[in-house]
Amino acid sequence: MGHLLESDRRGYRKVVQNDDDEQGRSLPGYYHTATLDSRRIREAFPDHALPKEVKHYYAREALAVPDDHPLAHPKVGASLQVSQLERDETVRWAYLDQLRRELDQTVLSVLADAGLDVAPSGGGNDPFVEDAYFTPEVDETGPDRIGLGLTRVEQAQESVVVRHLADGLSPVQWETLETLVTDGGQVAPKDIAFQNDRHVESVRRALRDMSDLVDHEYADVSLRSDYVAEMVHAAVSEARESVQRAAETTAKAVEAVERDSRRR
Repeated sequence: MGHLLESDRRGYRKVVQNDDDEQGRSLPGYYHTATLDSRRIREAFPDHALPKEVKHYYAREALAVPDDHPLAHPKVGASLQVSQLERDETVRWAYLDQLRRELDQTVLSVLADAGLDVAPSGGGNDPFVEDAYFTPEVDETGPDRIGLGLTRVEQAQESVVVRHLADGLSPVQWETLETLVTDGGQVAPKDIAFQNDRHVESVRRALRDMSDLVDHEYADVSLRSDYVAEMVHAAVSEARESVQRAAETTAKAVEAVERDSRRR
């Protein structure tokens, strides 16, 4: 959610990914969060109004207990992100039912989108583990899970990248994308121009022609999302390999011609 919904500078979105526990031991998914304000949350949950943090985490003791211990299993939760409420805004008593519904629906939908059965019928396939604070139960009165629509966001971002590649990119555009992928984060147009020995206006023109692929605000340029960055990185890598293969093929052809001429 965090990476796919980061492609707009408006609103608030934060991602935390920590795969090491307090002792520095690796435990993938140890503490991962995606925080979305009320604007961003509606991109995944159209009828939600409250900002939230969605969290995947393990207990601190996860690596110190046997594999069959409840604390060895990951947990998923959602909480109200109070810091992202409007100034002087609060969730009043009358809206607690709405808050509970949104939080429950967020957790159910995230679990379902991850492929977990959120309404198991037993038989040993139940993905949920009971512990001292949680007893897994199927509650027919709870909210329905909803499709997060992330596939739609993903496909929209894919189509932008594919269209640009299909239409063909200018040398300056290729250099700009390669710089953004290599440097990561945000880069100034003048830095892109300096690194590639281009005039800064040529870089700015290339950026304008890729406005749906990159974010360009003030002096900073970045790719619109990590997902877009992954696709662009793959395209740049493939282009590099194609150039290298072409150069190697040309070199071998030249070498073969020279050998043939010496034999004659």
